[in-house]
Amino acid sequence: MFTASFPPHLKKVFCKMAHVPEDILIVRASTDRPVLGYHFITTDVHKVSIYEATRRLAFALESSLGPDERIIIFFKDHFTADRFAAQTSCAVFHSQLPSAGKTKAYNLWLWDTGQTKVMAATTALIQGTDRPYIKYVIFADVPYGAISYQQGGGRGGRAGEFAYVITIFGARTVYMRERACQDLQVLDFRLS
Repeated sequence: MFTASFPPHLKKVFCKMAHVPEDILIVRASTDRPVLGYHFITTDVHKVSIYEATRRLAFALESSLGPDERIIIFFKDHFTADRFAAQTSCAVFHSQLPSAGKTKAYNLWLWDTGQTKVMAATTALIQGTDRPYIKYVIFADVPYGAISYQQGGGRGGRAGEFAYVITIFGARTVYMRERACQDLQVLDFRLS
């Protein structure tokens, strides 16, 4: 694995999430993105769904944003992104948006102009987005793979300001194979 910013103390958790062996070789190099902080939040999906935990977190974080700061939330499918956008009145971006009306361009305009500070998206927005004001990148559930995780997280902090990359997931879905759910915990997440 090649990394420039992955903290060594999170290697065990990352390896479990990515389903790779813990003895994987890590090659480190310098980075021009030292402003990204990676955080993991678990939820007991029998009490609070990943969707609801994401909604609550986005609501709390939105109230802390400055005038030019934004949040992007990555969902695994466009149905969930659409549902989230409809329920929270935020912008949405995915490959299935119509070619007229509430298009990708329209939703980006809403987000860029600050008419909404939150963007619900799929991997359709994971690459090539160079918006300097993204303070929080949230993954609603574990991303499809390490490349999606790295690319999506890289949307934050593009102006050199500190940004938070937060992954919300249900411990049982990630660790089912290893039956190690009981030892999973939130790692170093603080809102301040």
